[in-house]
Amino acid sequence: MPEDAALLSVQQSLRRCFDTIDQQQEEWKRTILACGPLVSSLSNLAEQLQSCQKVTFSKTPLGGFPDLQDRLRYKLEAAVDLTLEKLNDKMCVLQKVRDSVSHQVGSVLYVYEVNAEKLSLDTSLERTSHSPSVADMLEWLQDTEKYYRNQYPF
Repeated sequence: MPEDAALLSVQQSLRRCFDTIDQQQEEWKRTILACGPLVSSLSNLAEQLQSCQKVTFSKTPLGGFPDLQDRLRYKLEAAVDLTLEKLNDKMCVLQKVRDSVSHQVGSVLYVYEVNAEKLSLDTSLERTSHSPSVADMLEWLQDTEKYYRNQYPF
């Protein structure tokens, strides 16, 4: 009976972890999608800033506005800073997802370690037509954690 209770505890922990990872994956996808327009905007602003620095305004019809180039550069740099701030916020969300997944996987591994002595090797490796083995699921969790660590290494 203690083996059944240990197995149930590990399986419940695995279920909660997979549910949480599923939610975190949705957050990850939304955040990555939100980064696309910001990166595109940043690229456009950088191009505009480069163009602004290459042009000599005094040799154009805009030469009548002596501080126009400085004002335009200032506005473009402010827009770049704001976009970088928004991207940083998105990076923080990605880091939070990575850390959450890592924490969840660590929690499951802890539950497994606590119950490992009560579980036989056969029980940990047993698969059914409805359920993978505990060992398979633990391996999947470790692969998932590695994926997030590799996607956001900092």
